[in-house]
This record gives sequence, structure tokens and C-alpha cells, in this order.
Amino acid sequence: MPRRCYWIRMDARCSKPFQRTGFKHNHLKEYVLKHRGELLAALLTLARAWFVAGRPAPSLTPVGSFEDWSVIVGGILQHAGIEGFLGNSNQLYDQADMESVQWEAFLKVLDAGFYGEPFTVAQVWDRMSDKTWNDSTRQSALTDRAEALRTSLPDFIAQAMDREGFFKQRLGFAFRERLGRRYGDSQVRVERDAQDLHDKVARWKVVRNG
Repeated sequence: MPRRCYWIRMDARCSKPFQRTGFKHNHLKEYVLKHRGELLAALLTLARAWFVAGRPAPSLTPVGSFEDWSVIVGGILQHAGIEGFLGNSNQLYDQADMESVQWEAFLKVLDAGFYGEPFTVAQVWDRMSDKTWNDSTRQSALTDRAEALRTSLPDFIAQAMDREGFFKQRLGFAFRERLGRRYGDSQVRVERDAQDLHDKVARWKVVRNG
């Protein structure tokens, strides 16, 4: 979805924009309908100017799957002197794709907890449930490692963290669904362990870069 969006910020420069007056066109929708021929002509003039100039490429990285749209719209705008098209895309992606942020953090914690070695979903549950005995309080409590793992769980997985069977099922499904998908600048991802591809119990590993 973020790749299908272009983020703009409209600042009314007042705390109650719904009470504003003094607009150039008080009834904007009516104005657009009445003058749509002129407005379309102006848009086509901008497009034609870009085309006649040889369709110069804009200074931007085309969006995957929307390359033509990126280059054409960006080229028309830049040729008309309007800079910055898609310049805030990374900000938009970072804010919109919170799942990616959560999965990157979770996989990094898994990688650290298992020291880069393969693991099963059952082992993740065991590590997450690790407890230690406190002599002073005479009670058992989760280890720091277990707490860190629980805290790092993506929201979708965290919903099941107190139900063993459901948790294992959901985490296993999530790993299969995200197999090889890269997250963040670290390019961290989960892969199936090559040595256990034919085992009944899947073994997973976290891979960075490469």
C-alpha cells in the first residue's frame, strides 16, 4: 500500500482549519467542475512541454512496479520546476510499514538468542518461557533473555504468546509466509535450515546480509 501513496502535508497555519475563510475559491468543487477544461489544458500543457523537451528523466529512484508512473509524473513536475517528488518516500515507508520494523527487531533478537544456529518453533517457545529461581523473593521469574524475546515479538505473534499450541502454530505459519523476505537495512530474514528440509519438524535460521 505505501508504494501506491504519495505523502503530502497540508498546513492550514491555524488550530481550527475548519473555521477558515477568505479562500481564493470558496466553493472549490464547483469551481473545478466549471473550469475543468482550462485545468485539463494546463495539465496537458505541462505534459507536452516535458515531451517536447525530450522527456528528461527526473532525479529520483523509480518505485518498483510503478516505474513508468514515477518517471513520467516526476519528469513532468521537475521539468515544470516542481522539485521533491517522492522525496519523502522513505519516511512514509518507515511510518506505514510497522510490521517490517517489528520483524526486523524480532529476528535480530532470535539471531542473538540462538547464536546464529538453527532452531525450531518449539525451542523459541522454550526460550520464551525460561525462568529462574530468586532466593530472596522465593519465586521464579522469567529470565532476561525470555523477557527480551517476549518484548520483541511482533504484534500478530504476541497475541498468542500465552497459549503454547496456538503460539507454535502461528509462529510456524508466519515463518513460512515470510520465508526469505528481507527486513530493514540489515537485510535480516528467516530461512529454512538447508540440512533439515526433509524433516517433519522444520528448523529455521536467521540470515543477515548476503
